[in-house]
Amino acid sequence: MLLVARRFVSEYSVVRLSIGEALRTVLDTQPNTELSGCILSYLHEGHIVPDELAVHALEVALMDIKCKTRGYVLCSFLEPLTTQNITPCGQI
Repeated sequence: MLLVARRFVSEYSVVRLSIGEALRTVLDTQPNTELSGCILSYLHEGHIVPDELAVHALEVALMDIKCKTRGYVLCSFLEPLTTQNITPCGQI
C-alpha cells in the first residue's frame, strides 16, 4: 500500500498523510492546545494514543490548505489502529 501512496504523491502531487504524521502535525503546529496536551500525556507515559485522539488529530491535519487544495492520500491509516487493539498497554 505504501508504494501506491508514493505513486499517487509522485504523479498527482497530493499530500501523503499517516496517523503518525497527523499526530506530529498537531504537536508541532498546535503545541498549546488541549488535543496536543492529551496526546503528549499518553506518549510521555509510554502508551499508544487512543483511536479517538488519533482520528481527531487526523481531522486537524486534513484542515491544512494543501490537503484541501491538492487532495490527500491516507497511508497506513488502519495499521496503527488495528495494532493498538491487540497490543497490551505497557508491553512492547
